[in-house]
Amino acid sequence: MSLIKSGAKNFDWDIINVFIVDESADYVLNLLTDFFVCKIQVAMSTMDNPLLKYNAKEYFFKASLCHFIVDELNAKLAIEKYEEMFPAFTDSRELKLLKKLLEAHEEQNSEAFTEAVKEFDSVSRLDQWLTTMLLRIKKTIQGDAGDLK
Repeated sequence: MSLIKSGAKNFDWDIINVFIVDESADYVLNLLTDFFVCKIQVAMSTMDNPLLKYNAKEYFFKASLCHFIVDELNAKLAIEKYEEMFPAFTDSRELKLLKKLLEAHEEQNSEAFTEAVKEFDSVSRLDQWLTTMLLRIKKTIQGDAGDLK
């Protein structure tokens, strides 16, 4: 938490990814979620700026993925809260993806999960961080041994 309190502006994402891949490092997910929530609060405080509105959508999406890794219910509650906080998030491609992923996860359907990710990736290429997070979520679907591609 000291990273957020110190006002650090840049994460070393490679180091964070190492911790995310480590199944025992859930505290890093809490740190990342707190980081994105702080970014969301900054963006929400200046909603007149269209660029910050766009960033808020990205931060809501990434924070939701962190919640999803913790558990499905945690993600649902966070997404509902984010929709209330930022109505523009409701119509975003990111939220539509999250809802498809939640549905696939509830049904334990790894094929539907993969299909939703592929559809999203065909319009907006997934970066390494998103791929890592999505793979970690997908691994929680029972009996899944495949990957996203």
